[in-house]
Amino acid sequence: IGNFERAIEHFERTPRSSAFWFESMYEAAWSYFAMSRLSGALSHLQSVDSPFFDNVYHPEATLLRVLIFYYLCKYIDGQEMLAEFTESHYPIADAIEKAIREAERDPTRLFKALYAWKTERKNAGIPLPVPVRQHFATDEALIEIGNYVAGIDRELDSVAALKTGWERSALRRDLEQALNERKREATERKGREAMAKLRGMLATLQANLGNSEIYKVELITAEKDLYDAAYRGQLANKIANRKMDPNVPEGYRYWPFQGEYWLDELGWYEVNTINECLEIRR
Repeated sequence: IGNFERAIEHFERTPRSSAFWFESMYEAAWSYFAMSRLSGALSHLQSVDSPFFDNVYHPEATLLRVLIFYYLCKYIDGQEMLAEFTESHYPIADAIEKAIREAERDPTRLFKALYAWKTERKNAGIPLPVPVRQHFATDEALIEIGNYVAGIDRELDSVAALKTGWERSALRRDLEQALNERKREATERKGREAMAKLRGMLATLQANLGNSEIYKVELITAEKDLYDAAYRGQLANKIANRKMDPNVPEGYRYWPFQGEYWLDELGWYEVNTINECLEIRR
């Protein structure tokens, strides 16, 4: 615990093909932040925030970037990012809350929605925002239960296809009832499990949105220092005249970022930023 250097070492070993690669890059960014190595944290967040991960639900990544901007005295950028965050995530919170209410009435509909999305990328059952559905991407139990239900449906079809007179027997009715009950229990159980996860997501998101409102106040309050420095004519010229030369290791080539993301570049971005606090306080 607290050995962030070792944590970064392990996070950065996560293969690009792993379903946990995105999470590992975020956790590495947080470890860099905990050590006050803000450029290292921003370097990892540059990949995390790429369009390749637009559908990944991870509001904490945006708030971590806002915190870093606060400690770098980039108050205006931080406020703009917070405004975008609240504008996009309040509707997500509302959608999750609505989905929970619907799932409370019929947990099976939530299972069907997640299973249809995971297997066929189709919308079915209870509607959920794409980033929220993506949160269940590694839940293989959805497939297992879906296969179990499909097996029961095949048995029911076989029973229905019999034309020997047995299909009219009490045994046949008991068997069909038992199979349908097993199917209902399996889908409702998984639906309730998914609903519990949604409740956790909602609680965390609501806490994040509450924190974002606090961050807004902090950024606005701190912004006065930025205006004071600008009034004294100190800040803009000093920052404009400072040249940040990237430290390029031997065997590597430096390409400046021009707003374009390439899949093979993810995980290799290096952010070399200016700490505007140093200029404001001079």
